[in-house]
Amino acid sequence: DILDEGTKGDAAVFISHANDTRFLLKDGYVYAIRASGGALYRLDEQTADGKARDLAQEQPERAAAMRRELMDFYYTAQYMLHHNGKESIQRARKAQGGRP
Repeated sequence: DILDEGTKGDAAVFISHANDTRFLLKDGYVYAIRASGGALYRLDEQTADGKARDLAQEQPERAAAMRRELMDFYYTAQYMLHHNGKESIQRARKAQGGRP
């Protein structure tokens, strides 16, 4: 529930239609969903080979919570895009007696 008080912290969601990737950045972590699955990374972690280390197996609760929050944002954005377009706004304004 993105309206829950527990989700009021700093977070950002990025959605890429180019490769169908979604990212949630929150509390120093990034959760990424790609076609190959989900992965959890620390934003400040440096590895010797320069590749990010997936922490989802080490922190399954955090990974699951971030996945849920990311998908909540994603589906809410999708709903708003399809149900709050220009035509919907104009109909609502007209129904309330406002400008079209």
